[in-house]
Amino acid sequence: MVPPRWVVEHDQKESWPALKSRHADFVFGHHDLVLHNLLFSTRTLEVLVLLDLEECGYSPAKGQQWKVDRAGQFELYEDMDLIRRHIELIGG
Repeated sequence: MVPPRWVVEHDQKESWPALKSRHADFVFGHHDLVLHNLLFSTRTLEVLVLLDLEECGYSPAKGQQWKVDRAGQFELYEDMDLIRRHIELIGG
């Protein structure tokens, strides 16, 4: 388990337990999906490459957090209720 950076800043475990889902499938998340981490075809605008994969991993679908701008992304670091819920969700 590789939790997103905004969780790790508040709960710095050396490792996270391997989880098995009893109720729902896990989803693959990038956890840092912003425009500068995507390379596009200049002809078709098709996404060709994803960059900055060190935070990618599988987690419960409820753990996904999508923000459309940089300010929204940084707000995740300050939302302690969301961080606590996310830590509980992934085995904290």
